[in-house]
Amino acid sequence: MKENKPCLLLLNDIHISKDNIPAFQANWQEAMGICRERDIREVVVGGDLFFSRAAQTLDVLLAVRDMLVSAADHDIHVTLAEGNHDKVNQESLRGYCHVFDRHPNVTVVDEYLTLCRPEWKFTLHVMSYFPEDGSFAERLGRLAAEALSGKPEHFLYIHEGINGALAQPSEKELPARIFSPFDKVFVGHYHNRTVIPGTGIEYIGSSRQ
Repeated sequence: MKENKPCLLLLNDIHISKDNIPAFQANWQEAMGICRERDIREVVVGGDLFFSRAAQTLDVLLAVRDMLVSAADHDIHVTLAEGNHDKVNQESLRGYCHVFDRHPNVTVVDEYLTLCRPEWKFTLHVMSYFPEDGSFAERLGRLAAEALSGKPEHFLYIHEGINGALAQPSEKELPARIFSPFDKVFVGHYHNRTVIPGTGIEYIGSSRQ
């Protein structure tokens, strides 16, 4: 029986702030250690790299810069999707992560981005955050119309609130049924790990927990 080989590391809800830089650095070094041990060359941060929506201090920006340089030193490509904490205007295509979009080993997601490699048996579609009661559903429909066709399997990685993930649902949350075109959906935003029953939707949990 052939053993599955990991090819991607998904992280979300890191929430770096001026008050937790040492913990952030330790968390990132742990991630880099996993990548080295398992020969993973692709990391995707699925939203909320930052904590403050209002502004970032120089120390925070430099810590993120050093994080990305560390990944480059290990020949690791990083894809950054914007979360709700990474934006001042929640409907904007660009947020704080776009400060780093010219790093040679970094790709920042504007709206959505499709990742695929010849050796993968799946395609990963990554979306940045847009409000659940705003433009997200329309953008998801556009992604599905443009990118979903045939094999391989289609996975989605998003940063949203979906009905059924929490004990107390919110009217703002997205209905799980709109994700049915995808074979698997990985989600950040809520920090605890959980699977929405009867679906292929899984909240993977904050990397800081």
